Amino acid sequence: MFDLLLDRFDRHKYGIIGTLVLHTAVLFTLAISRMNHGPGPEQGNEMRVDVLDAVQAEALLQAIETGTPLPSAPVTNTVSDLNAQVRAAQAMPTVSARTAERMENDLRDLERSEFDRLAEERRAAGKEVVVPELDPSKWDKQQYLPKQEAPARVDGPATVSYDLKGRRPEVLEVPAYLCTGSGRVVVRIAVDRSGIVRQRSLDKQATTVSEDCMLEYALAYAAEARFDHAANAPEEQIGTITFLFLPQ
Repeated sequence: MFDLLLDRFDRHKYGIIGTLVLHTAVLFTLAISRMNHGPGPEQGNEMRVDVLDAVQAEALLQAIETGTPLPSAPVTNTVSDLNAQVRAAQAMPTVSARTAERMENDLRDLERSEFDRLAEERRAAGKEVVVPELDPSKWDKQQYLPKQEAPARVDGPATVSYDLKGRRPEVLEVPAYLCTGSGRVVVRIAVDRSGIVRQRSLDKQATTVSEDCMLEYALAYAAEARFDHAANAPEEQIGTITFLFLPQ
């Protein structure tokens, strides 16, 4: 009889050992949880472990092998709180979160006190870093940009001249042309507040040439001209650019 029990145990030893290990782990976890948190209204559930004797164990093994249903056991009117263990497991991360927050606050306080201590040591040694107050007027970018000299009025014929009251050119190139002949081309321009030439047209009365070559060059270079920004200028300020084409 005992040999048969050992033989069956040997054949099902992994299942039996696994069941025992599982029960042991559950009991150990519940015991640790009860020790850490103490008895509470939600954790005051009683646990009873029944240990089978040899005859009951033999009957249980035989029923498992043959598939015979086990004899019915008496049912008692008891209430089992299945959520008690779940609530206990949910309560544990809250404690961990509070602990982590407390540790973070302690580290932050330690870091602040260390900075204060180092600052005090620097002040005592005369090595305190003093941040100078900056003068906002010194950060005006216009002071550091290359200043363009205002074009002076030149006596005699000039290659390019302009007439735009209160404005100075930022881009006004001298035409490089391959036209024959010479003469003067006057281009009327409309400049916006940002300095961009929005419109251009020939001043035919002031222009002394009729060759398309020089007229096209003058209109093209006038369109590429740029003047300085003027917030108080009209939306379209009218002026002129005069190109003097010299003999080649």
